[in-house]
Amino acid sequence: MRAEDCPLPTVEVFCSYCSRCGRYKKERFVKIAGGGTDLPQALGVIVADCQEERVTPGNMRGNSRPRYAQNWWAAASKALR
Repeated sequence: MRAEDCPLPTVEVFCSYCSRCGRYKKERFVKIAGGGTDLPQALGVIVADCQEERVTPGNMRGNSRPRYAQNWWAAASKALR
């Protein structure tokens, strides 16, 4: 799923390590991340300015743990009905 295909009117992002959180209207989220960007990569774009070191394949000890806060699958299944 790409950023422009987001089934929700707002996108919520949070970090389970530092408790940073943010809410973006879909239009702003798409503008920041890019409409054709896949959602996992879009999350990386949104949290690019995070001070915590991110987990990468070469560094599994990073602390940054960004996540989408909403239940995407429930929203997507409702949108498809």
